Amino acid sequence: MSLTEILPKLEKLKEIELPKQYRIEFSDSLQKVLEHQKKMNFILSFAGLILFMILASYLESLKGPFLLLSVLPLPLFFVIIIIYWIDLPLNIPVYIGMIIISAFGILEAFILRKELSPWMNQGEKFEAGLMPYNLKEK
Repeated sequence: MSLTEILPKLEKLKEIELPKQYRIEFSDSLQKVLEHQKKMNFILSFAGLILFMILASYLESLKGPFLLLSVLPLPLFFVIIIIYWIDLPLNIPVYIGMIIISAFGILEAFILRKELSPWMNQGEKFEAGLMPYNLKEK
């Protein structure tokens, strides 16, 4: 159950009539958790925008950052599937792990782009002498 499903059920518990000596009180911790999740979603989206702007200024194009950021859905998709599969709630350590996985994905794409950049010229054929050793046919 998610927190958004739990809160309405807890509100219904407040409507139950109890004897005069009893009462039901809830702490504000669930509300605070929801507020923190909203803040974390805003921070993540703002960080993504900042990352895009930094990549766009570094690569001096708008196409490059889109290509580099296009590698993110695959690792994040698998993380979300695993989180759903083991029924793990989205909390701060999970968000931090997703940020780290995203950073590794972008780093790998950046390294790949740097290694393959000599062959990104329009339609030129590869020259066997210029290829890195690990890309040569064996």
